[in-house]
Amino acid sequence: MTATPWKDAFRDHRMALAVSAVYALAVLAEAFYCRVPLSNLMHIFGYVFMSVMIFITFAAGMYIFAFLQFFMAGDGAKGFLHRWKTASGQLDIVTRSYLEGRRWAYACMAFLAMSADNFFFVSKSLINAVNPYVEAGWDPVFAAWDKLLHFGFYPHEFIITATNMIGAGRILDAAYALWLLVMFFVTGYTMFVDTDLFRRLRFLWTYLLSWIVLGTIGATAFSSVGPLFYHDFYPQLPDIYAPITKNMDELNSTGFLFAAKTRQMLLGWAHNDRIFDPNAMSAMPSMHLAVSWIMVLYARALGRTPFLLAASFFVLMYLGSVYLGFHYAIDAYVSVAVTSLIWWIAGKCLSRHKGQQLDGAA
Repeated sequence: MTATPWKDAFRDHRMALAVSAVYALAVLAEAFYCRVPLSNLMHIFGYVFMSVMIFITFAAGMYIFAFLQFFMAGDGAKGFLHRWKTASGQLDIVTRSYLEGRRWAYACMAFLAMSADNFFFVSKSLINAVNPYVEAGWDPVFAAWDKLLHFGFYPHEFIITATNMIGAGRILDAAYALWLLVMFFVTGYTMFVDTDLFRRLRFLWTYLLSWIVLGTIGATAFSSVGPLFYHDFYPQLPDIYAPITKNMDELNSTGFLFAAKTRQMLLGWAHNDRIFDPNAMSAMPSMHLAVSWIMVLYARALGRTPFLLAASFFVLMYLGSVYLGFHYAIDAYVSVAVTSLIWWIAGKCLSRHKGQQLDGAA
């Protein structure tokens, strides 16, 4: 294998790799400043290991899918063994070409740059230590803005009613729980499959900067717990989000609900005596909605069907975030606005890459 693909991949990702490294070091510095025990920070290795396993699983899945395609396209008249050997031979040729070409080198560099989001969970867990939820006092402000922007009503009032009328509560719960899997699939497709250099770099930069700007800086500055936990942290204020918790308890009483389990875990972590936990509450802004919107922006360039699928998933995420109470509606609006701005800026900065293909001449 020549070194050229790897040199090209490093050249096109070096700034993203540098930003990723600086972000990781900044989060670690924040953790040491907050006196997080070193043993607790070992969780980071768990996140990194999970990312590596997902990377390997996606690569293995591509390998198996390619083999099945070759096998099914073979001549059935010549027998199973012949089709198997033919498919294996074709797969070897394709695999060698893929690994020796630019796509594999670019996939590895993109994976390293995107791995910065592993440190997001550390920074998220330190929000309450750096800018305590109640002292920050943003939740009552966001609740008031939600009501003001929606003509004197809280969004959950009509979303819960409409959703329950059509019996779609569990659909929103399941979709919300699948967000992580969908995110992994889209990032995997971008890294391994997409050959349009401009499109994949634009996705990478928007994805990376969204975790940093929204998920860490924004979430710490606007420290908030969200509607579902509003009364737990502001018991002296009117329980304006009681319909959300009541609705969740009723749904959970008739069958397993992912959101109810998540609520229980987050509350447990919020009230223990540890500085750092595997995850923590954070309402404003919403990374669920930010990443879902990035998928919409990315899918728009892929075609009509991917765009419609991504847009539908975004709508489910928005409705689910309000219905289940993890976010204020304005969390979504802010996330959409900021990610759109980052996407636009990234496009301007990367315009020199337009028309370049990883498997063709640059």
